[in-house]
Formats: sequence, structure tokens, C-alpha cells
Amino acid sequence: MTYKQALKHPETDLGKLAIVCQAAPFTCGAVSPELIFKGAQIKELDWKALGELTHKHPEQVEELMWVEA
Repeated sequence: MTYKQALKHPETDLGKLAIVCQAAPFTCGAVSPELIFKGAQIKELDWKALGELTHKHPEQVEELMWVEA
């Protein structure tokens, strides 16, 4: 599921992950919620883990934009 598709389904785990990614530019300085979404999926982070990372280690959230499969 893509980032945009996930945003349309906020009741799902991927939808919740997309919502957390959507807030990342405001909380972490990251510039692309879509790249964070992809990086989180590659790293197998769920929305809870990403939310925790956002608050404890925002610099690591920004690094998710550059993760490659």
C-alpha cells in the first residue's frame, strides 16, 4: 500500500503509520512523509515504534528518508 492509499484508511495500521509520517515534518524536521513511510516499512517499524522514535530520537526519523531496500 502506498502512502497516499494508507492515508485514506486511517483505521488500519498502515494508515496510522502514514498519519505519524505526515506529522514528521513538523516534529522532526524531515521533509518527505512519503519517504519516511517507505523507510519505516523497510525497517519494519509500526506506527507505535515510529511515534516513539519521533519523540525520543527525531534525528533517526529524518534518516528514514534515505533508507534503501
